[in-house]
Amino acid sequence: MAAAISGFENFAPDACLINCYQIGAKMGLHQDKDEQDFTQPIVSVSLGISAVFQMGGLARSDKALK
Repeated sequence: MAAAISGFENFAPDACLINCYQIGAKMGLHQDKDEQDFTQPIVSVSLGISAVFQMGGLARSDKALK
């Protein structure tokens, strides 16, 4: 339903990645590339303690946003 509201009426997910981190764990900026179709949206749900996430641009030279 959320995909349809966002304009992706026929969205069919093809991958799911679940990470479980301990308090104090860190992860650098990276890409998960398990999807078969990169034109589809990526949906992220984070549960648990608060965290700061970074999001990079389309090019490696793009500045990451927090």
